[in-house]
Amino acid sequence: DDHDFYYGEHSSTAARVFSLTVSPGATDPANSRVTATGGELTTTTAGVITSFTVTAMDSFSNRRPGGEVINALMELWDVPKNAIADPALTPETAAITDNKDGRYSASYRITRSGVYQLSISLSGVQGAGSPYQLMVASAQADIARTYVFGPFEQVVTGKTTTIFVQTRDQFGNNMRVDPTVKPAGVEQIGFELCITKGSLAANYTCAGGQEEPNVGVTITYAFGPDGQQKDPATGEYYFGLYKIDFYPFEAGSYT
Repeated sequence: DDHDFYYGEHSSTAARVFSLTVSPGATDPANSRVTATGGELTTTTAGVITSFTVTAMDSFSNRRPGGEVINALMELWDVPKNAIADPALTPETAAITDNKDGRYSASYRITRSGVYQLSISLSGVQGAGSPYQLMVASAQADIARTYVFGPFEQVVTGKTTTIFVQTRDQFGNNMRVDPTVKPAGVEQIGFELCITKGSLAANYTCAGGQEEPNVGVTITYAFGPDGQQKDPATGEYYFGLYKIDFYPFEAGSYT
């Protein structure tokens, strides 16, 4: 800021007036700040452009004039191990725009869901309150990327057969729905054993054909082929996975 100071008596005739400019001090990364609308620092959705603002400050909370080198890196994070999930993966980065007033606009778009660690650095030094834990949720379910697996050709009358539906979004992410929050999941999973299949829309039973009524069906969420809720390979829940147990009472050829 600019200030005036006087030498001698404080009057326009007896005092000499000097102009003094007080410039901000060196950037203090620890005292610099980051702001975001909503929860963009901690939550976003796959494929959505998300933004936040970094403000470079000195140790006395004076805003710097601009010209800093600002970086924002997002690394897929293994929460139980508190470490990078896969060191071979290239970190996601934010696009940074210098607003020339000490503020820097950052925007990013991540298509892989999961937990990330967001680190912000100012001239190579981590700061602005980072690191932050960022949750990237899956996008809406996409039936074109969803698939079914199981022993379709080994169904025996009077015995339970188990198949699985893995729901995914348009980016191929498993639908990241926490079973401790939504024990039944959020997708409407239907199962029909059809004697005949019609040609109507999918919202009609057996597309307008004849359904086999003598079959027991149970659908449960987030249980894998091993019978557990968590995948031992990742330590995460079987996100987006629906287990269908069905028990046909009548032999026959079905769709």
